Amino acid sequence: MGKTLRVCLAMGGGVSLGSFSGSALTEALKLLVLYGKDTDKKEYDQVIVDGMSGASAGAIALTIMLKCLIDYRSMIPLFSDQLKEEDLLDEIIKEYFGGDSTKAEKHKNKFETLKALQLAQKIQYKLWVEEVDSVKLYGGKTDKKYVANPTESFSLLDRKLLEDLTKKYLMTSDGVDISRRQLLDPNRVIFACSLTNLLPIEVDFLKKGVTKNGSNEKDKLQRNFLKSVGSENHSELRVIDFVFDEDAVNQQEKETDSRWLKFCNTPNPIIPTQFRIKDKAAWATISASALACGAFPIAFEPVLLKRFKQEFGDNNGNTNWPSSFIEIQHEIEEYKSDSAEIFKENSCFAEEGNNKLNYECFNFPYIDGGTFNNEPIREAFKIGTFQDFGRNTQNEERLILFVDPIVRKEQYHSFKVSAFSPVKVSGSEVSFKKELGKLFGNTSSILGVLTNQGSIKEEHKIIDIKENFALRKTIFNYLDANTDMSSNLNVEIIATAFNKIAKNLTNGIISLGTRDPMEYFLAEIRKNCEDENGNQMACFQILKKDLIELKKLIDQKIKKSETLKIDDAYRILKLETKEDKNGFAQTVFKVIADFALNTDGKNENAYRAAILPVNKNLDTIELPGSEIEAFGGFASFKARKYAFEFARLSTLFSLKESKGGFRPNSPFIANEGFKSLENNLTNKIENIDFFTNGSQYAGELENHLFNPSVIRLKGVLLSNKYLRFILLKVPFVATSLLGTVAMPLVSIGLFASSIFKKSPWKGSNIVNNFIKKSVDQINYLPLEPVTISILSDTKLNKKLLVRCADGKVEKRKVIERPFQVSEHKTRYQYYFQVSLLEYIKQANSIRPETVSQNVESLKINSQLIQRLGLSLSGKVRIPGNIDGNLNPEDKRKEIEKNYSDIITEMRIDRVNLPLLNNAINDPSTALHYSLKNINYHVNPLLEIDLQKLTEGWYFKEQTESLDKKLQRKTVA
Repeated sequence: MGKTLRVCLAMGGGVSLGSFSGSALTEALKLLVLYGKDTDKKEYDQVIVDGMSGASAGAIALTIMLKCLIDYRSMIPLFSDQLKEEDLLDEIIKEYFGGDSTKAEKHKNKFETLKALQLAQKIQYKLWVEEVDSVKLYGGKTDKKYVANPTESFSLLDRKLLEDLTKKYLMTSDGVDISRRQLLDPNRVIFACSLTNLLPIEVDFLKKGVTKNGSNEKDKLQRNFLKSVGSENHSELRVIDFVFDEDAVNQQEKETDSRWLKFCNTPNPIIPTQFRIKDKAAWATISASALACGAFPIAFEPVLLKRFKQEFGDNNGNTNWPSSFIEIQHEIEEYKSDSAEIFKENSCFAEEGNNKLNYECFNFPYIDGGTFNNEPIREAFKIGTFQDFGRNTQNEERLILFVDPIVRKEQYHSFKVSAFSPVKVSGSEVSFKKELGKLFGNTSSILGVLTNQGSIKEEHKIIDIKENFALRKTIFNYLDANTDMSSNLNVEIIATAFNKIAKNLTNGIISLGTRDPMEYFLAEIRKNCEDENGNQMACFQILKKDLIELKKLIDQKIKKSETLKIDDAYRILKLETKEDKNGFAQTVFKVIADFALNTDGKNENAYRAAILPVNKNLDTIELPGSEIEAFGGFASFKARKYAFEFARLSTLFSLKESKGGFRPNSPFIANEGFKSLENNLTNKIENIDFFTNGSQYAGELENHLFNPSVIRLKGVLLSNKYLRFILLKVPFVATSLLGTVAMPLVSIGLFASSIFKKSPWKGSNIVNNFIKKSVDQINYLPLEPVTISILSDTKLNKKLLVRCADGKVEKRKVIERPFQVSEHKTRYQYYFQVSLLEYIKQANSIRPETVSQNVESLKINSQLIQRLGLSLSGKVRIPGNIDGNLNPEDKRKEIEKNYSDIITEMRIDRVNLPLLNNAINDPSTALHYSLKNINYHVNPLLEIDLQKLTEGWYFKEQTESLDKKLQRKTVA
């Protein structure tokens, strides 16, 4: 019986070179299924994919392949009405067996898997090569009549094409039968998406200091210290557990981690992170996650993903869920428990259906996951570790297969820094560089530093781990050879080992197979017994309940500052013989060594292989399409097709190599007929005829990418009245601005120079405005802006009347936005903006000492705030006769005297709006807590509907998660 090859896939980003990634991914799996050989050069009994991790375009390629492997037959009609199953098999026989069906017959048991992979590759081709190009990606945004939706974020490109393709190929689940899945692990497959959150999640090490009433005062100085040295994390991971056989997974005692999304047949309806695997909601979620993973900054608008509190950790002090949300929840729950009033849920998302905003989930904006983690190899290794935990792997081999289409040609980077060069050449003239030119040279270098430092390659860390394994082996050999380790063990060392296990198992989104410290320790005992260097005669049994009893007793003794003898520990564990005690001691020391060397839970026997763009000499090449940050390929069909076909050839070169390959003297695939396949793939590349007409690609870049980019950018600039004035009055400024697409740094210099020298604006005015704003920060306290929306079925007069607290009436104009709600109905939305302030002086019974404690700042979200107010003023003058740093209480009292334009009543077009003061200060409404914490929202709105005046004001978080949007549009 042959071995099983278990594969975890790691896909790097590539933008338009997703064509390479999608092709290499499917080709590698086809070759491994057909010709895969183990280290003994014997054919694998089976190949199984049980894990995937992707960044950027790689996550999209993985998602497409995953859907095909779950049930390729249901995907055939989506690809083409003309395609038949027999056609897929005919293509396999033609390409890999030279059309000889008799040669293919011995692989008959692999035909279904090969057909699934062949269809996956064809769909990758259709999407990456035929469908996604720059003209389609710009969509209607290059039209002269294009008007941006004011409620959407900015992007140069239109994501509609990707959303439409997603709905067609991923969200259609009619007729899907998961029992027909191919190549995938029969029990489960774990999928990890690398994400970059535009809103940093604070690394709060004092979450246990958060009490029911908010921050613990005892930890105040420590929390202030963290303001200085604390970290904020933008790089995140979303893990999706596809559970195909729930009974088998339960028998393995490896239930879905609480921090993951679970796709299964019977989800728990009360757990929001569980989905039915065939439902549109499930595939909308993974589709949105993949699109977020590939949302290249600026090119595409950020993707709003609904993230759940459970995804950020448990609720026992180990959560990374934002502390601000936790404190809002605590305050609401405290009010509910202390009050008999009915709590009004008038705070919501801008999504249809169940849109309650309860801070147990939130729509965060995400961009390309490759920003900080473009090569998610580490995640693939961790998934492999999780899958292998507790399973007999003696007859298996583990492969981490990595695909990356962009690799620099040289191993070592250039050491030249342009800012140090004294001269520049312009045409035939040579001149000294000005300081401005050197400034931009330095700026470019600094940006490169930040980018490179923010994306440390995980492969380097993996190589370091490989070296640690060598040291680990030396230590383990020493421990195995020592037959008297039990005399060197004491209870303090056991306690250290237990605590370290517990701490490490709680960290990270992907666990080491379990989060249970006792279960992990028992697994390490079994591993120690099974180790080739271990003493097989010294294997022993420890009951989990005895291990738990020992842990509890140790904790009790430490708490009471008492000691526990090692013999008492052996007695609790029922270890009587010297061999058993020695085996236990060896395991404890091995666990400590594992954690110290960062080799815990890792498989030192796992192989890794990479599919990169290489030629027959295994030298890396630069693919056409890698220009302009890999957007160049979107302009040229031939470039995308070239990358797709060369990926297949690169895959063959990489996997069949024995000398200098990833598995020396034992290539991953072996076959005598590879020369025919290589010639076939080479001919396909030559027939594309890309390099014989170099001017064609230049023309495509200009016509399909540069020109649409200029039109799009021109539309963006003309939408601003000041820039429109400059563009129309000073033509060469327009030229410099529109050149931003190709020469960003140069255009910035020309633009800046134009403003200071030629424009009607004077440089001195700009400097004076900058100084004035800086001084205003000292003289004035800025208030938090609040956008207010009024909805109406009828068109209204755009004048708003506002009565202030001093009795005066102010007039304001509102902005009108009509929008279609149905084919025959238009509604109108009216926007204006005011400011939010918090104050205490209207409270009737406040003791001086209470004021002294709780008025130290005007920061929104002060826990003991007495009142909220809305003001027409955007700032409040700070008294100049008090040092607010020394006397914060007096400063607060004096500031309150300067409050002006506090709104009491509002009226629009003869409609008197309900009083805001009562609504926003009512603690029995969700509106009160959301508005009070308005700076913890992405896009907040205070709104009222004139057709529902009796329902009053409500708070709306104006974000709609992409998964909800995809589902809504699908239904429509």
